[in-house]
Amino acid sequence: MKANDGFWLHLVSKHGKDDWEGAANRGPLISVVDDDPATRELLTRMLEPLGIPVQTYASAEEFLASFDSDQPGCLVLDLRLPGMDGFALFNALRALGALLPVIFVTGYADVATARYALLAGAADFLEKPVDRRNLLTAVRTALDNDGAKRRTAAVGDRLTSLTTREWDVLRLVVAGKANKVIGYELEISQKTVEAHRSRVMSKSGAESVADLVRMFSAYEASNSVAAEPEPIAAEAPVARLA
Repeated sequence: MKANDGFWLHLVSKHGKDDWEGAANRGPLISVVDDDPATRELLTRMLEPLGIPVQTYASAEEFLASFDSDQPGCLVLDLRLPGMDGFALFNALRALGALLPVIFVTGYADVATARYALLAGAADFLEKPVDRRNLLTAVRTALDNDGAKRRTAAVGDRLTSLTTREWDVLRLVVAGKANKVIGYELEISQKTVEAHRSRVMSKSGAESVADLVRMFSAYEASNSVAAEPEPIAAEAPVARLA
């Protein structure tokens, strides 16, 4: 996505609001879940240089009760919690299809557990006491990735609104075919091609064919990535932390 940052910024400014900020046009929020009040306060102070609001929660259940999938940001999550533990919350968010990146923190880390969490899709895994620079780097990266995913999802929503025939026209337009050639290949009139092409441009939000090509390429790339890793099982390394 970094290669397309200029395109995304252009797309965002064109529509007048950042898709990263969700339907309610909100800025990112850093959520912290830890059952220790002193740790919640410490992590909040450590995150102050980012200038982004921090909301803390004493339990996974408390966080889930107020969770909003449209809220951009990231989650700094203690692994060992009373009631629902960090891995259980992670799996619950995955089951909801949430985009929110999760950074695990724990005072009971081992290599196997850290590897297990990262392979399952965690954004990062930090050991307590948390190093401030490592935390800031992990959160910045998580926020960047969350923004990229949400922008891609927003583009995907626009493109998936196209009809089957509009998709046919789109694929031939991005392939560099002229309207006359598209009409011949689809066995429709050039006037009909122009009408479909106009609707494709309107629905996608692209200002030019170059915009449309970049948008289509980003959408295709996002749909060709490897399958999501499996959720973290209740067994394996987690059992040693209970």
